Amino acid sequence: IMIDSKKFLDFAAGVFEVNPDSISFNTRQGDLPEWDSMAHLKLIMGIQSEFGVTIPLVEFSTLKTLKDVFEKVSFFDK
Repeated sequence: IMIDSKKFLDFAAGVFEVNPDSISFNTRQGDLPEWDSMAHLKLIMGIQSEFGVTIPLVEFSTLKTLKDVFEKVSFFDK
């Protein structure tokens, strides 16, 4: 299964409740007031459910940008 980058960004925008045009793979924690620790957990848990991957709990805090998260999801998808 190949994870589509637009679908991923649209999903993240939905989690953060922001316009998809307002985020990119360069968006970092701290760039969005909506991306707090609870939203980070919601993002990771939602991605695991939506894309059928498992990200180890110890790696949650290492994912600082949407690109980091996407690459981790893509890695586990292979």
